[in-house]
Amino acid sequence: MGLRDLLKRGDRPADAEVGGDRQVIEQLTDAGADLSQPREVVHYVHLPSREAAEAFVPMVANLGFEPKIHEPGPESAADPRPWTVAATAHMVVSEDGVALARRSFTELAAEYGGAYDGWEAAV
Repeated sequence: MGLRDLLKRGDRPADAEVGGDRQVIEQLTDAGADLSQPREVVHYVHLPSREAAEAFVPMVANLGFEPKIHEPGPESAADPRPWTVAATAHMVVSEDGVALARRSFTELAAEYGGAYDGWEAAV
């Protein structure tokens, strides 16, 4: 199981998400990451269409992230949200920072018919 898998967004309660964030932060620390230093962090949002993804991209850029649209592959034919936007930034990882980003991406994704799917960070 990877760091991103720990934070998959589903029907879990907010407490589980916070616990998942904490677990990833602990794994980063255990792997030797100095969390006082900025590192690459990527947040993932799944959207229902290319149009939604393209409309979502400027909103992500306004948050200070570099967005990249990933087109759906054949394995996502039945997925109601097959388009993925990966939003990358260099930042210090902290529980508060991750919680703020999670909240922002979750709310923004909902405006475009999408769903937030977690984050990962470089060690």
